Amino acid sequence: MATGIYIIKNKVTGDSYVGSASVCFKSRWGYHTRDLRANKHHSPRLQNSWNKYGADSFEFSILEECGPEVCIAREQFYLDTLRPELNICKIAGSCLGVKHSEETRKRMSISKKGKVSPRKGVVLSEEVKLKMSLAKKGKPSKRKNYKHSEEVRMKIAEHNRTRVRVYTEETRKKLSDAANKRWSKKCPAS
Repeated sequence: MATGIYIIKNKVTGDSYVGSASVCFKSRWGYHTRDLRANKHHSPRLQNSWNKYGADSFEFSILEECGPEVCIAREQFYLDTLRPELNICKIAGSCLGVKHSEETRKRMSISKKGKVSPRKGVVLSEEVKLKMSLAKKGKPSKRKNYKHSEEVRMKIAEHNRTRVRVYTEETRKKLSDAANKRWSKKCPAS
């Protein structure tokens, strides 16, 4: 079973949607068509285009075959280079930054109302409370202006130095430009 990056293209408008299939392309296309036919696709832009132009106006094609372990990185590459119009999430594998409409937020709120937390009414023994307290010692609290200990700061710094990041050259350039822009605002040339 082949895995990798695919594109769904509207043949009428030329708009596209890019995604990754870490299992197989056939089943991924099946999930998309099932959700689109049921009018429940996670991308409202793709759903609206599907509703307006119909199923026959769309084609599914493979951009690149790659292993499942690099699918997200390669999907990000294509999101950055092709800039597909029908994708809502601009970061592969994350919905970070997606703004929900007022209607969606209301529906999400209503769906959670009346549901009781599975932890509600659970009584913790003194032993468990003590263990939880000890586990949280030395960890940052929710207070503002909390300062990490020197030991914790060193651990964080070491983690950040050894962390593996997979960025494309274009993404690195964008990050650099954004940092330079922020820096120039803080320290304008005199």
